[in-house]
Amino acid sequence: MNEKLTLLQRLQSPTPSFYQKATKVGVIVAIVAAGLTGVSDYMTEHEMAVPGLLSEAIKVVGWISAGIAGFSRFGVRSEQ
Repeated sequence: MNEKLTLLQRLQSPTPSFYQKATKVGVIVAIVAAGLTGVSDYMTEHEMAVPGLLSEAIKVVGWISAGIAGFSRFGVRSEQ
């Protein structure tokens, strides 16, 4: 594939199966991040100390899910 695609063309092109699976993994990781955020909020509402490890885990899992989402959207199926 010698031609360079614009961002819009890349987003509208068919996605290979590997990238579709990566998107599903990203959604699962985002759900985990949301669940951890809910636990943290619950602990804060009930005046419980939120462990620093939980706060850092939420940040890391959130960044990972964002990275997967961005990565998985830019793969395009090449014409052969």
